[in-house]
Amino acid sequence: HYILASADLDFLIKDVFEALDKYRKSGQLNIDGKEYPSNEELFLELAIANRWDPKEVIFVKRLLQNKLPEKIRNEIASSLFEKYIDLSQEEFAKKLYLNEEQIKEMRKLGHFFGIHGSGHYWMAKITKEEMENDILEALSYYRFYKK
Repeated sequence: HYILASADLDFLIKDVFEALDKYRKSGQLNIDGKEYPSNEELFLELAIANRWDPKEVIFVKRLLQNKLPEKIRNEIASSLFEKYIDLSQEEFAKKLYLNEEQIKEMRKLGHFFGIHGSGHYWMAKITKEEMENDILEALSYYRFYKK
């Protein structure tokens, strides 16, 4: 979301297409030995506007949320983050997220934190085993939630 908010959409999509081409050329982006769909085919499949986002935003979201293999989408997202955000991921996380002491203080004051998974996967897009592991990993953070 921060990348989408920080980048010009035309340049962002150009960067995404270039990354996809790089992975295709290296042979890392294929399905059962077949070449991955072209950029144009992917755009037509994924870029469907909704009432909140234009088609270009939906394209980037869907591509990086679940269409690509996880390793590749993480690498592309990290590369885009480095290009479009003026902070390292570590600095960004420190500014954006609560630390353990802040969480403990908020719990003492009566706040409750819900858990919705560790990796923010679309549960319908992962296996039952992956789902269970993701939920168990998220629950491992429960130690922060105790008063």
